[in-house]
Amino acid sequence: MSHDYRPAHHQHDHARPQRRKPQRRTVNRETVQSDELSSTNGIRMVKDAQSFNHNRNPHLSQTSLPTIDAVGAPHPKSPAARAMQQQARPRQEAPNIGVEELSFEDTSVRTHGVGNPLYTGETYPVRGTHTDSSLPHAHAHNQRTNSSLTGSQRAVQGIPSEHPTPHANQSARFRAVPPLSDPSELPAGQSARLRAVDATSAQPRSYAGHSASFAATEHTQETQQPYDYQDYTAASGRYKASNAQAVSPANFKQLTATSKHARKRTRTLPRAIAAVAIVVALGVGGFFGYQQIAFAGPVTATVNGEKMTLEGSERSIEGLLDNNIVQVTPGNFVAVDESTLREGDGTRCTAVINEQPVSDLKTHINEGDQVVVSNGTDVMESYTDSAPTVIPAGYSKAGQYGALHVFLAGQDGETVNRTGSESGKTIEQVTKEKIDNRLVYYNANSNGEKVIALTFDDGPWDGSTEQILDILKENGAKATFYTIGEQISSHSDQIARMANEGHEIATHTWDHAAGSGKGVSLNLMSTAERQEEVQKGMDAIKNVTNKDASVYFRAPGGNFNDSVANDLRSMVQGEIGWNIDTEDWRRPGVDTIASRIKSAGPGEVILMHDGGGDRSQTVAALREALPYLKSQGYKFVTISELIEAYPYQEGQHS
Repeated sequence: MSHDYRPAHHQHDHARPQRRKPQRRTVNRETVQSDELSSTNGIRMVKDAQSFNHNRNPHLSQTSLPTIDAVGAPHPKSPAARAMQQQARPRQEAPNIGVEELSFEDTSVRTHGVGNPLYTGETYPVRGTHTDSSLPHAHAHNQRTNSSLTGSQRAVQGIPSEHPTPHANQSARFRAVPPLSDPSELPAGQSARLRAVDATSAQPRSYAGHSASFAATEHTQETQQPYDYQDYTAASGRYKASNAQAVSPANFKQLTATSKHARKRTRTLPRAIAAVAIVVALGVGGFFGYQQIAFAGPVTATVNGEKMTLEGSERSIEGLLDNNIVQVTPGNFVAVDESTLREGDGTRCTAVINEQPVSDLKTHINEGDQVVVSNGTDVMESYTDSAPTVIPAGYSKAGQYGALHVFLAGQDGETVNRTGSESGKTIEQVTKEKIDNRLVYYNANSNGEKVIALTFDDGPWDGSTEQILDILKENGAKATFYTIGEQISSHSDQIARMANEGHEIATHTWDHAAGSGKGVSLNLMSTAERQEEVQKGMDAIKNVTNKDASVYFRAPGGNFNDSVANDLRSMVQGEIGWNIDTEDWRRPGVDTIASRIKSAGPGEVILMHDGGGDRSQTVAALREALPYLKSQGYKFVTISELIEAYPYQEGQHS
């Protein structure tokens, strides 16, 4: 298989440059100046060594070119070469003559010796790809050269060849020189150009068929350094040899086999990138151009309550100020104590467009916008703060009446010593507001929503508690049961049912404030006794239900003064009174009790009893009143649900 080791862009005849007309050849020894060929007969042009022009091929030097005694040879693909190939068949005997090209001293020039991994034993003309049959193998001869001669002084001496039948191209391209036994036999002009054979030099090789400018020498080292061919010379259309890398013929083929299509892709990529950049630039430019046009036209907007037409630079907050359409006072630059350091060095104005604050004064105003521009705000100097000082929260009470007595948690306050970085002034600054813990008395404001909280005290109790649970279940009602702690353990089934059916279970103290409370008032008890009464009642509920008791308890008899509240506020979140007292514990009659239940309004709390005595009237009145309230659209909720749905609002206390 033939191989063409030229660069890809030199492998097509149509890519060759226009050849100059060859000059007339002389009989003197000549030096190959270029690879230019005649476009008609393919004869390689040579010039005398004295007329060497370095500017035509800066990569070749006069000393690096061998001289040959040849008139020239046709290009292998020219008509003359093809005719000569036809004449060479069948092969004819030719004088046993070889051509020897001597080694260069400049080792930077490519060689074809045995040290070169590209050398395969056959000759390669500079242009064109040849098969193994196109040129014969070249073998070394026994004559040696004198390495002391260089450049144009190098001679090519004909010697007997090991090949009895050289190729026709070989004999045509190089003039045969018979072997000489005595250099003195040569004419005077030629004898000066011969070299003496150096006994220490390498064995010469025949390079018949090679271009003189492509010829090279065999190095004398036993181990030759391989060459690469990546340094392409544009002037000569070749790759210069160097010892930079070790390459194999396969690698050389890859380096020089760049296709025409690959070069096209290489040239196309920058063009594509440039085209995309142009399109993007046009798009961005067009967009901003449109923006300028769109934001320059007249629009109608309302500025500070006045309808006006704006156009051009007027269509922004900054434009309104610059064009004196709106006049405002800018803020000041102030110290930490709010004293003025520099007037007018605060924000320029405060702007709102369509009820949205605007910080960028360049914001455009569009058709129909509602614009409000007011004075600027002060800007405070930078400052440093000391470590904070904690201000403990206090305790206060708001209101005197209301069914819901709820503890509102406060927070501790904090202050720091703040020092201005520019003014040097120091002030005490509150960084966290102190909020007192408060007990607020209020009624739930349901805003007309029909919700009622049913509550039952003094249970659980035999008979009546079970019947009340049944009525509640029949009407889909939820209630809150305020239990006596010491009665829970003997009625655990009823407590468990309350929990399972979604009712709220809270404490009414452990024994209804017995002992020092005289069974009616925590106000008469000590702090420890109060806390014990509540804690024991809550624990009894949890022991049965495995759930915490409600955080809203009810004091016996409703006796809940500020002292009791202060003692218990860390244990509960509120104490629950009532809006309607049915006084069922007095047993006033079923109709009376039922009538009082039916009189309840939205958000109110109703007080009833399921224990502490005979509660048959309560059961009967409840069985009558609940269906009625339900028919009126009321829903029945627990205390926690009522407080969560309608929490305390500031100023709501009474």
